[in-house]
Amino acid sequence: IILAAGCARREPEPSIQPTDLLVDKAPDAKANPKKPLIEASKPPEMPDLSITQEGVTLSWDDKSGRTMVAKAKSDSFDLRTQIGTLLDFSAKLYENGALLASMTAPHAYVDGSKRVVVATGGVDLQFTKPPKRVRSAWITWIPDKHRIIGNGGVKMTYPNATATAAAFIGDTRKQTLELRDSGKGLE
Repeated sequence: IILAAGCARREPEPSIQPTDLLVDKAPDAKANPKKPLIEASKPPEMPDLSITQEGVTLSWDDKSGRTMVAKAKSDSFDLRTQIGTLLDFSAKLYENGALLASMTAPHAYVDGSKRVVVATGGVDLQFTKPPKRVRSAWITWIPDKHRIIGNGGVKMTYPNATATAAAFIGDTRKQTLELRDSGKGLE
């Protein structure tokens, strides 16, 4: 009996070394001899992001309800003193929780601790009841005293009449306005 197991000679397997896949037949092979055939995929380009704040909102409430909701494009407001200036100002003014008027102005000074708003730069004030529009160089609103004051030339427009004066003073609780020929003595 002849046993042939284990007698055959085996050739050693060639060792496999990891290498890059290369393009060696490309026209620019001399300039870039080790250019990978498969390049790593790049992540998609991200768009440039910018964050824009759409302005500032200021709300005042008291025990009778909403007092004011104001919006502005920008502000310089000190939270400690509650005093600041607002640019491109617009506000809804309330009396006993009911909408009293809308006000717009290029600038406003707000004192939250004293609850006073002084709008300047040509102020437009639109009352809801009775409907009337008031234009003035500046208007001060003091909700805790139920007072609104305007000076610097006033033009008041009703649905079927117009009046002009130097100044006005109003009681927001009674919803009355008094035109004046002078701004002297106004708060």
